[in-house]
Amino acid sequence: MPSHKGEMARIFEINLAKYHVGKLRFHYDGQALPAGDAILEVRGGLGETWEFFCKKEGSNDFSIYGDQWKRFAASRLHATITLSKEDNEDFYIIEVWNTEGETKFIILLHPYTFKVVQSIISKSHNFKVVRFRKDGVDNFERAR
Repeated sequence: MPSHKGEMARIFEINLAKYHVGKLRFHYDGQALPAGDAILEVRGGLGETWEFFCKKEGSNDFSIYGDQWKRFAASRLHATITLSKEDNEDFYIIEVWNTEGETKFIILLHPYTFKVVQSIISKSHNFKVVRFRKDGVDNFERAR
């Protein structure tokens, strides 16, 4: 199984505060986000599912918002959330750490449809995800 060798593009890392619950605004200069508005379909490690709206609000300014974002963010106040994308791969990674520094879950999102590719629960954020094809289908799993 091949491992990822590309550079990781960190889109944002934020400590969730009360003022992020209504709308999370962030600045991003890279090319990893879509040029227009999108709906991010996100599934948590326990099977929860949310739809977050992602909107481009200026040349390099974006926001994530919506009723489901509000519920997600409100239940994770003071956690750290990171959105990133590996250059040579076609999925996004959302990581959520609690206040003790443990990763609650990692979510892999397809960059064009923002459909969930894989959800991984982990106690450590220090690992790679590998991609492989089986029976003509892309699969993803935690590298061992």
